[in-house]
Amino acid sequence: MQPITTKNENGETMEIKWDDDGNIQVRHSDIDKKRFGQLCELSKRSRQPGLKQFLKGRGIDADSPDVQALLARMGSVLVIEGRSFTINAEETALILDTVKRNGGILPNWSSLL
Repeated sequence: MQPITTKNENGETMEIKWDDDGNIQVRHSDIDKKRFGQLCELSKRSRQPGLKQFLKGRGIDADSPDVQALLARMGSVLVIEGRSFTINAEETALILDTVKRNGGILPNWSSLL
C-alpha cells in the first residue's frame, strides 16, 4: 500500500502504512527520514509477565489504576532495526486515528481509541 502522510502539531511529517494483521509502520521525519519502523504501544508491553514481575519485586502493582493511567499517557515506541524511539501519546493517537479513518485494522491494544 502507499503510505498515508500526515503532520503532527510541530509540522513533522509522518508516513503511515499497515497490513491486514494490524501491524503499523511509520516513517517519522524527526526520527529517520529514510526508514520505516514498527509502532509498539507501551501499555500493551506493560501487560507482559516479565515487567509485572519486575514491578512486583519493587512493591509496585502493575494493574493498579495509577500505573495504568500513567502507561496510557506514555504513548508508544517506534522500533527501527532494534532501536526504540519514543512517540508521545498525542502522536500515537494521531497515527491510530489516521489508520482508522483510512480503513486500516487497529491492533488489539488500540481498540479502545
